Amino acid sequence: MEAAQQNLRLSQLQAWMDAGGQIEEPVLQRSAYYSARGRVCVFEVVVKHGGVRRVIALADEPDVNLFLNQQRLSILDVS
Repeated sequence: MEAAQQNLRLSQLQAWMDAGGQIEEPVLQRSAYYSARGRVCVFEVVVKHGGVRRVIALADEPDVNLFLNQQRLSILDVS
């Protein structure tokens, strides 16, 4: 995932939360694909607000890991 797209997705998730959305746990971690460097993962985050659920996939990047750790979310690896 391109860095600009990744930043946009993380910003969108933060905007949903700022608007009152709540992340449903656990956040799912799954393999997106395998490369010569090994497994590349994504996190699938479900946000609920006003009876509506939205799902956003975020690449396993340092800024995403920092965000998830700061939120103290439980993560379930479903690879």
